Amino acid sequence: MNTIPLFNPDEFGISMAGITLKEDSGEHLLVVFRGKRIIFKKFYAKPEDAKRAFANRFKNEAGIKPLWSEFAICHNCKKGKEKKVPGGKT
Repeated sequence: MNTIPLFNPDEFGISMAGITLKEDSGEHLLVVFRGKRIIFKKFYAKPEDAKRAFANRFKNEAGIKPLWSEFAICHNCKKGKEKKVPGGKT
């Protein structure tokens, strides 16, 4: 399972966030933690939709943007491998 982690979660008052591909359905799960508790969990069709949803739901001070990993989900890679794509786009 490939996950795109958020690199600056503390700037949004959370401890961790990530977008994971659910391979059996082809959907992307956005999960957000505060401490050890899940505070947001929802499926999206595309990773870009999940990133946009995070930005809308967890807005903070003007100018602060979510910094997602540059490792993008690769649908054509071998299972369990990640493919580095410049800018995080597939």
